[in-house]
Amino acid sequence: MNTPAPSPAPRGVYMLGNDRVADYLEALFISLRQHSPDLPARLIPYNAQLTRTRELCARYRIEIHSDPAFPALEQVGLDLWASSPYSHHQFLFRRLAIFWGPFENFLYLDADICVLAPLEPLFETFEKSPVPFASFDVDHERVYQAGPLRDRMIRDHGSLGFNSGHFFSRLGVFDLEKFQTAVRAAQPLAHLFQDRGDQGFLNFAVDHLGIPQTRMTTLIPDLADKQWCEQRFKKIHNRWFIDRPGDPQDGKQLFLIHWAGFNIPGWEIPNRHLYYHYRGLGLSWFGKQKLRIRDFTRHHSRPLRPLMDKLRILGGKVRRKIGL
Repeated sequence: MNTPAPSPAPRGVYMLGNDRVADYLEALFISLRQHSPDLPARLIPYNAQLTRTRELCARYRIEIHSDPAFPALEQVGLDLWASSPYSHHQFLFRRLAIFWGPFENFLYLDADICVLAPLEPLFETFEKSPVPFASFDVDHERVYQAGPLRDRMIRDHGSLGFNSGHFFSRLGVFDLEKFQTAVRAAQPLAHLFQDRGDQGFLNFAVDHLGIPQTRMTTLIPDLADKQWCEQRFKKIHNRWFIDRPGDPQDGKQLFLIHWAGFNIPGWEIPNRHLYYHYRGLGLSWFGKQKLRIRDFTRHHSRPLRPLMDKLRILGGKVRRKIGL
């Protein structure tokens, strides 16, 4: 007798990663559990490098997601970029399995994000909306190249040019067949994509297949226009808001901070205090400083190496000159 498939959970969060981004994942997991401790969450494995990732998932109650469609989704990426330097992006396409996963309504988050507030109010608003796809940050410059393709997508399909690092959607909006249909339509146009990964393709799939879409700022006017890291923030009653006096965005709330385009952890990332705040929760003062020093030396040793080599050479010349 066949066992019936379990009913989908009403809501949940998906993420993507492996051991290479385990530092980012740890900050994301800690921040998620700090603000939404009981929200179901799953990690899409980028590949099989999951030794530390499995430990973190077990610690923070994140389930590792598996799907027999992963190879077919990787093929979607290869069909677009197999002959280009971007062919390694095929594994990013695994995350498209979230559209037939175990959550009725879901939020997808990239690894380079921290959660800044409880996510339940966002879910409640999205679930009341009739629109099946809602994005946060938008920028067509990061999706399609300027020209006829971008113009047509905006004119004919209402394209938003969304950042695919964080968005809301629903179970069943896509299936594997729809993605395979979209990739066949995208192949002759792929050279006109600005993003040569899954962001460009997911935008194209939403646009080309006519999936109704909106922005979270349309659903929640008090939400900051962008959840991006490179902004001035202010903290009021344990919540984070845009700090731009005199600007229409001043006082708008951030639920997330996304370090898109920055290599974290690193000493130069904007608002790094928020990253280290979450990474350091539960650590002693000494442990927090050790974490910062470790990250500094790990990510800045290569730029410092030429200087250290010059100092060693200079030291050798000085020693020889004075007869040591």
